[in-house]
Parts: sequence; C-alpha cells; structure tokens
Amino acid sequence: MRIAAIYIYPNSKPHLFGDDHLGITINLGGKYFYDVSTILGNEIITEKKINKNFIKDFWGINIELVSAIVGANGTGKTTILNLIKESCQLIIEEDTKEPYIMWTSAGGLFFYYSPYLGANNEDGDVSNVHNLSKLSQFKKDTRWVRDEFNVLWEYHNSERLKRIISFLKKEKYVEILNEMNITSFTKIKLRFLIINKDNSNTSRNFRPFFDRFSKLINTERETKEQEVLESLKLDTKNKINESDEYNDFSKNLRLKLYILDSVIHKIHSILERTGNDYLEEGFIKNNISEDDPEFLQITSTKEALFWFLDNAYIEKGENKYYLPKKEIKSFTQLLLDMVDEDNHINYTNELTVDFNNVISIIDSYQRLLLSFRDVFTYDETLFLTFQPDITLSSGEMSFYELFSSLDDANNIIENRLDAGHYDEISEYPVHQNYFILIDEGDLGFHPTWKKSYINSLISVIPEIFQNKTVQIILTTHDPLTLSDIPSHNSVYLDKDDLGKTILYHKNDNSSFGANIHDLLSDNFFLKGGHIGDFAKQKINTVITLLNSLIGKKKKFDKVDILNKEKEILFITINMVGDTIVRKKLLEMYFEVFSDTQALNNEINNLEKQILLLKKKRDDIT
Repeated sequence: MRIAAIYIYPNSKPHLFGDDHLGITINLGGKYFYDVSTILGNEIITEKKINKNFIKDFWGINIELVSAIVGANGTGKTTILNLIKESCQLIIEEDTKEPYIMWTSAGGLFFYYSPYLGANNEDGDVSNVHNLSKLSQFKKDTRWVRDEFNVLWEYHNSERLKRIISFLKKEKYVEILNEMNITSFTKIKLRFLIINKDNSNTSRNFRPFFDRFSKLINTERETKEQEVLESLKLDTKNKINESDEYNDFSKNLRLKLYILDSVIHKIHSILERTGNDYLEEGFIKNNISEDDPEFLQITSTKEALFWFLDNAYIEKGENKYYLPKKEIKSFTQLLLDMVDEDNHINYTNELTVDFNNVISIIDSYQRLLLSFRDVFTYDETLFLTFQPDITLSSGEMSFYELFSSLDDANNIIENRLDAGHYDEISEYPVHQNYFILIDEGDLGFHPTWKKSYINSLISVIPEIFQNKTVQIILTTHDPLTLSDIPSHNSVYLDKDDLGKTILYHKNDNSSFGANIHDLLSDNFFLKGGHIGDFAKQKINTVITLLNSLIGKKKKFDKVDILNKEKEILFITINMVGDTIVRKKLLEMYFEVFSDTQALNNEINNLEKQILLLKKKRDDIT
C-alpha cells in the first residue's frame, strides 16, 4: 500500500494557500497522477492519468515509494507533513485494488522525525503517529526531571546517546555508516545518579532495609579504607595524599559503593512509582527484620542487597511476586566488574568503558527495565547517563539521531511497550504499512553525507522495520539530496508576489541523477544562479560589455576601447573558475579583438593543460 497523493480540503489552510483557496491535490509519484475534488461534501477522484515513469520496486523490495516536498523555509513543507500524518485525505494505491481515498488515521503507522527543537503539534493525540521530533524526544527524555535547562539538556543528551549506542551495536548498520566516513567513538563515560525518594508508597516491611543500606554503605567505606591505611602504615595526611596505592583503592571502592547506592535508589524509586498497591503486601522470608542477626552479620553492601533480593517478595491474594533478582544482580555485577577495568577513575560517580562493554551494559540495563513491567510501574527517572569520549559534530550527531530514533521507536513497537511507563498494552494495534515522514533530516550534513543521504535511508530503514512495507516522504531544500529523487516524485513549493504558497511539479526538468551545478543553477534553488552575487555581477558586466562591442564591430567594423580597459576585461574573464563560462567569454572576446598576444597566452595555457593530461595518462599506463 502506498500514498500516491494527498488531498487538502478547500479553504483549510488560508494562511498558507490564501483565503478561499480551492481543494489541492499533491501527487507523490505513484502509479497514477490524480486530481481530487470535493463534490456535495464527498471527496471524489475526478481524474487519473498513468505515470509513465513509475517502476514497481524501484527503491527496493519493501519500499513502496520515496517522495520529496521541496521548498525554502516558510513555504509550508512542515505543514504538509503534518497534514499527511494528521488531517487530510490520502489517495491510496494497492496492486490488487482500484485506487481509493481514506482518512489519514486509517492509513497505517506514521513516524515523524524532525531535527528542530521547535513546537510541532506536540500535544496532539494521534494514536497511529510516533512523534520523533527533537522537541518530543527532549520532553520524553526529561519528563521526570525538574531542574534548570542545562541539566535537562544533559539528561536528553545521555538518553540520545543511549539510543545511538543501541543502534550502533547492530553491525549491519555500522557497515553502512562506515562507508560514509562518519566519526565513531570508542569509549563512553557512565555517570551514576542518586534518585531521592520518600517512603510513602514502599511496602512497610521493606522500608527499614532501604534505611539500613544507606548506613551500611558508609560503614563499609570507612572500615575498608581504614584497613588499607593500617596495612600500608599511612598515619599522616601527607602520606595518605602521596600514596597512589591507597588513592587508587579508595577511588575504586567509592565508585563501586556509589554504583550500589545508585542501583538501590533506583529499585526504591520503582517501588515508589508503582503507588500504594503493595503497602501491606511486602514480606521478607521467615519474617526476618533488619535487626535480625542473619541480616546484621552481612557487612558487604552488595551481599546485603543480593540477600534482600533473594528474600523479599510481594504477596497479593494467591499470587506471590519477587523482585527481578536475576536481572538486578546481573546488571549490578556487570557494573562492578567494569570498575576494575577502568584505570583512570577521576570521580566517584563516573565510570569510563569501551564501546563493546557499554553495549553489554545497555543490553543488561534494558533487560532490567523490562523485567519490572509485569508487576511494577516503570519509573523513568534516570539513574545512569551516557556521554561519548569525543565531541561529534552537529551533522554527525544528526545522522546518528535520525536512524537511532527510528530504531528506538521500532524497539518500543516490537516489545509492545508504551514509551510513557512501559506497561504492556492489552490491545496493541498491529500495522503492516509504515510511513516515514522526515522533515529536513539532512540539516547540517556534510555535502558528502548529503550525496549518500537517500541511499542510506533506503538501505537502513528497511533493516530497521523488517517485514513491513515502508514509504518515505521527506522535505528538503538541498539539491544534493534532490538529485536522488525523480522529478515526478517531487512537489515544489514557492511563494507568489502576495506571499502565498504555490505548488507545482517540474516535469520539464529532471532532477534524478542531475549534475549538481545544473540543479544549483535552477532559479528555484538559488535565486540568481549558483555563484555569489558579486561574481555574478562582474560576469554580467563583462557579458553586457562584450555584447555591446560585438554589435559595434558588426556595425562599424571597429571598436574604440582603451588598452587598459581591454586588459582589465581579459584579466577578469580569466578569473572565472567555470571552464565552460570562461571559454564562452573568451570566444566573445576574440570575436571583438584580433589580439595576437591574448591568443598566444590562451594557446600557452591550453598547451600546459595538454601536457598535464598527457602526464596523467602516462602515470595511469
């Protein structure tokens, strides 16, 4: 199934198309071109013409269509994407059916991506739309954080990096990105956070144990540090400060205890987030209390936590539930083991790990999060943030962010998870048709990446959404991107003299495979051509002068011009970098002047180019 065209209702967007505008049909390059009209309150296909350039599976087996909405800022590209996903009629083509019209909410599953941190119908409630805009992701990543913006931004960057790492752990994606020479990172900094929660919703029998954990952490730190001080005979402050062995031990110990404290607070936070459903339903095996000798004899925080996980349970009615001890223990032990591999511990809450290890941590972390969903409400408060060891450019980060956001959305769908609180959804809708709407996803890309942009989309997206039918609709104003899109798959937006948006198809000017300079010189992309205004003005002055001189020579068989002006004219022509333009100007120049010296100079230049080409040929052979 593919969206071959969309229909915008009459006078539904007067701010864009003008007051009392007619209904508008936008064709996206399907098997047919359509005209749709509203007749007696119903939308009717009034015309259908064959698209002679349509080729089935042109973009790949699982990609129905790739289309572009092209225009400068302010022409309405984003508005049209919003209409497609929320409020317009879609003209649908299926191989076994006649074309038909349907409302957008019945069309399939939509994914909207935008790199902009601007509002875009963020509060809309459209069940079949996954909003992956920058603002939507930012809100999701920081929804439980109440702090200053710079703190919120750090949380968002951490969650964004976590999505990127999860995406990059799949080798099939990495190979594609490596071909584009996008910078990768090898080490990740993990920063652990302490979540402060009260005890209002935690089971009454569990509360004393969480209080005991905090005391035990301090006791273990003091005891073990004192033991090492005595064994090393460090009895003065100077000796302690100068002892690398002691300081390395202390940093290692304090980081491990901080990790344990962070994990314990996260468990506590989840119990609080679940609400007061289990206030009286929490129990410890054999009714052991925190003051029982069996628990008091444990001097290790890790062992005390693991003992609690083995013995604590929820009993409600005939059902007995344990905390996900396997996942918690595995995740905790993995982190503690990583501490011993970090030889450069600088902070008691920060651990540096290599890329392969961070993948293991994220896998274990995700298993931990999912393990709570059956009995407890997931708490999104962060207790672990991620930061790369290098600074990626904005373009590199945008490239990673686009694909990792789609990959993360697919993970939520495949696991039937709601992004808000990770409860399992009882009636989760299943869609076969996915529509990917990308709003200027090439923003900030290096020109080399822009050349690979479309190819990357059609290579990676089907791998993310396997066994699904995918259609991609993107907006752009970049000719490098457009050179991969056939003209009949593109709609162009522009402004008329009154500031209203007009749209048209450039059937007379093929964009697919076009030379970038040809596209740039198209007045649509850059008013006045693909060179700077100053250079253009100079060249136009030369052309005007030469045309005038040619006319005078034909009329009077001679021209009057000062030698200095003639010299400046010749020098200016030779400054022009475009070979074709320069040669055409020289032809006009020699048509006016029988300049032997200038001809000799040009012959010398050409002979040098011939020698250079011969040398290149000899080097090859």
